[in-house]
Amino acid sequence: MKYSFLVFLGAASYGILSTIAKFSYEAGFSAFDATGSQMIFGTIILWAMVLLTSKKDKGNKLSAKSIVATMLMGIPIGITSFSYYQAVQLMPASLAILLLFQFTWIGVLFEAISTKQLPNKFKIISSLVLMFGTVLAAGILEHGLNNFSLKGFVFGIVSAFSYALFIFFSGKSGDENIRPLKKSALMVTGAMILTSLLHPPMFLVNGALYEGLIPYGVLLAIFGAVLPPLLFSIGIPRIGVGLSSIISAAELPVAVVASSFLLHEDVTALQWLGVLVILSGMILPNIIAKKRNVVLV
Repeated sequence: MKYSFLVFLGAASYGILSTIAKFSYEAGFSAFDATGSQMIFGTIILWAMVLLTSKKDKGNKLSAKSIVATMLMGIPIGITSFSYYQAVQLMPASLAILLLFQFTWIGVLFEAISTKQLPNKFKIISSLVLMFGTVLAAGILEHGLNNFSLKGFVFGIVSAFSYALFIFFSGKSGDENIRPLKKSALMVTGAMILTSLLHPPMFLVNGALYEGLIPYGVLLAIFGAVLPPLLFSIGIPRIGVGLSSIISAAELPVAVVASSFLLHEDVTALQWLGVLVILSGMILPNIIAKKRNVVLV
């Protein structure tokens, strides 16, 4: 339960991102400013934390191969942020969220391929319930498929696969000498390098930092680049990729609640019902499995 809760907190942190990003857009900053500042400030914060706790790393020297491999594991973080923000710009946010949330069944599929075992019925039930809840919570029934964009669809699907890969790689312990904190720092560094190559961080030289971007960048970094990788690195190896993908569906309910209370957006009854369905899809199968002594991991 402890490690499941850590994964839940990591997913919930991602759920707050959309609200913070919308505040930054209202302040006049672009999606590229949000993505770039999130990764750069996240890298700075994580390495500062590594330096402050460096005594625990004494005697644990990492090979260049291990460092590079861990940085490459962070590439999906950058791809997810970049592609999801692009999808949101090209199509309604409800559709972009629905596409992103395909990561729930993709994550279960990745685990099945990795372990060469079919997912048990409890994971399959959870995935189906989560997808139904996502359709409701994203507002698809009310808004339909208006303003559908093929390019946006591609970006949305890419974000789903990359997010599932992020969860999958977070479940890999890799070099045993790498503490979760340093692993997170290396992964986010890899993500930062990728996003900087995809879109150079012009906000570093065009004055945006001094025009108010710093507070948004720091908040985006904490909830998007610091907490999720760190919490996932601790929790996912303990509970497995499949179950973690299901628990990570907590992102959408948090996003809906945050948009309602912080952005004062109208959330329909069907969307609230979708939130309840998603929470049920996360909790009920686990309760049933526990009563029947079935291991979900």
